[in-house]
Amino acid sequence: MIQETKPLHAPAPSVRLAALESVGLDTAADVQSAYFALTRLLREAVDLRLGQLRSGLTDEEWRTIVRAKIAGSDIEPEDWDTL
Repeated sequence: MIQETKPLHAPAPSVRLAALESVGLDTAADVQSAYFALTRLLREAVDLRLGQLRSGLTDEEWRTIVRAKIAGSDIEPEDWDTL
């Protein structure tokens, strides 16, 4: 007999951000861990918004693709680095 399972969903980016905000940054390792978690959260949230996951790309490859997508939007080029 096959048992049906419900799909697992990751918490919303805002929930994950709130959890990150509550983590102490007492050591260099804590800061590094928070940095990587925040970077991952940002990439996943943008990918979700754009409708295509790009988790296998390097940061530089990801930025290049996302900048191209932004270039086709109404966001001014001088504001790209603030995103």
